[in-house]
Amino acid sequence: MNEPVAKCPHCDQPMDRWAIPDELPFDEDWHWICFNDECPYYVKGWKWMEEKFGRPASYRHRQNPTSKENGPMAVWSDMALRNGIIKP
Repeated sequence: MNEPVAKCPHCDQPMDRWAIPDELPFDEDWHWICFNDECPYYVKGWKWMEEKFGRPASYRHRQNPTSKENGPMAVWSDMALRNGIIKP
């Protein structure tokens, strides 16, 4: 885990390593996720998810550390997924 910390392209804050649960279809053991509650991607996501899906949810920016592929990770609260944060 000596890889430099990735930064979120939406808020420029450091992202956290997040342990991927076995039931998700990723090959890696962890991904980068932005847990900044003030990130505009996360903040705007609440309105977008409500308008598009009628659900109280949002998403956080996620990055695969191997392929560098980026995408959203859906969340249903500000505390969702935080129990998977890998402490340095």
